[in-house]
Amino acid sequence: MDNGHANLAQHIHPNLKISIDGIPKEIPANIGILANCMAEIHTHDTTGKIHIETREAGKQFTLKTFFSVWGESIEKDGYGIEMSVDGLKSGELDNLILRDDQQIILEYTKK
Repeated sequence: MDNGHANLAQHIHPNLKISIDGIPKEIPANIGILANCMAEIHTHDTTGKIHIETREAGKQFTLKTFFSVWGESIEKDGYGIEMSVDGLKSGELDNLILRDDQQIILEYTKK
């Protein structure tokens, strides 16, 4: 049975957590998944686990790519944003290259 993972050169899972004014925001299931089509970057559930599955070895995806597939903007009007990656503050935001087992936290606070 082919579960869509045949011939993959890359299959990684960064993790994303978002909070707005200290309240966790659920990341929707099935971002990037349509009835008979699955984007290379997608979610299956609401855990914040991002799936990157591609047949192209070394292909890079950014956090901006994920937000674009989601149909959301990283920036939110009226809010400041802080990002940490694997426990360290980062200012990369849009340009952050997603990697396996990365722990990404976005914290939005009202200005």
